[in-house]
Amino acid sequence: MTPKSVMAAPKQPTGFYLDRDWGVLLEFKDGSYHYQGTNNQTGKGLKLAGASVSGNKNRRIYTWNNAGTRYRITWQPSDPDVIRLQVISPNGKEQLNRLLHVEHGC
Repeated sequence: MTPKSVMAAPKQPTGFYLDRDWGVLLEFKDGSYHYQGTNNQTGKGLKLAGASVSGNKNRRIYTWNNAGTRYRITWQPSDPDVIRLQVISPNGKEQLNRLLHVEHGC
């Protein structure tokens, strides 16, 4: 019997995720989790650091707060190539809710 190669599941989402309209670079550096979001249509972007982490081992939620606006990434280790990006205004209204897919090779 030949042993099967088992790859360890990633512990956090890292890399560049995108769809037609949005791109998000996620990195862990200098002891904190970093978010760099870009609107692919306008080229405007935002950089944030210091996410709070919640959820459980099956679904992790990373949240950055920027003057009351929350930028939330939901990620499942069982599907590491996809993230859900949500932007929630200070009044609690969801401004954006998109699935982004990893761009391999970035």
